[in-house]
Amino acid sequence: MRAVRRTGRGTRQDGDAVKGDGPTGDSETDALLRRVSSWLASAGAWIWAETLHFARENPFVTAAAVAGLVRACGTTVDSGQTGLLFSFGRVKKRLDPGFHLMIPFLQRARIVPTRSRTLELENQRIVTEEGLVYVVRANLVWRIEDIEKALIEVDDVVEGMRQLLAISVQEVLRGVARDQLRNVRALDGELEACMSAPLEVWGVAVERAGFQSISPSRRSIRVTQLRERVTARHQAYEALLDAGLEPAACIGLVGTRHMPRRRALRASRRDRMARRTRAVTTLRRRVWNELEAAHTPEAVKEKKKAEKEAQRKAWLSGESVSPSASD
Repeated sequence: MRAVRRTGRGTRQDGDAVKGDGPTGDSETDALLRRVSSWLASAGAWIWAETLHFARENPFVTAAAVAGLVRACGTTVDSGQTGLLFSFGRVKKRLDPGFHLMIPFLQRARIVPTRSRTLELENQRIVTEEGLVYVVRANLVWRIEDIEKALIEVDDVVEGMRQLLAISVQEVLRGVARDQLRNVRALDGELEACMSAPLEVWGVAVERAGFQSISPSRRSIRVTQLRERVTARHQAYEALLDAGLEPAACIGLVGTRHMPRRRALRASRRDRMARRTRAVTTLRRRVWNELEAAHTPEAVKEKKKAEKEAQRKAWLSGESVSPSASD
């Protein structure tokens, strides 16, 4: 039989040491892990119990909190819209209509409508090659085809299209003559072709681009209608001559739209207005000087002295008895 010798730290048999049940490094770690796990389990149980108690006491608040949590953990894409999911600033995938889960604070979604939309351009003043000024209104019907290009290639696709539409309107109408402005279909086609190529790079398809109105300014109207006005006045002059009027009378009737006035009449009217203005200014200055002079300290002293002298003279010239005699 083998000899077995017991020691303080374990049992030794045939010279081999066998580990006993004493505390070691591994056992201390296991004990710490068990304590931490038990503490976490108790804390979780307490939190769950408090949450259930709060949910029973406040069902509406709990429902709102759950809805907000679900909303924060996802996004909804409606029909007629398309979205992009960005994860850490990079495009991860395209979002079709429906509900999509995402990681809060780490992922975000950008949603844009993909249906056809209209962009209106406000009044633009265009100067043609003839030097005429026109006021132009235009619009653009567009839709997004490639959402990645529309959201990545340009910062704000709507503002970019508005600026591009204004530039395209200037380019189309700058070299157009006055007679060509009546061909609206050709101008619409040129504007659509000018807008299609740049917007294709942004992932935007142009369905229609055109001019709503092209109207000349007042000065341009007078310039463009000058020939017709001269022709009409010449015809009226010849008709008056045929009626037997003198040439001077005919020129006076059709030469201008304002009634003739003498220069002397206008000059006399200006002189009357100038004299009236000078008279009013002089009267105001005189009244102001008198008011200032009446309120000076010397003027006040003189006024009081004159009042006392008048009272003394009135008392001396009167027939009344002096105060001492009457007493």
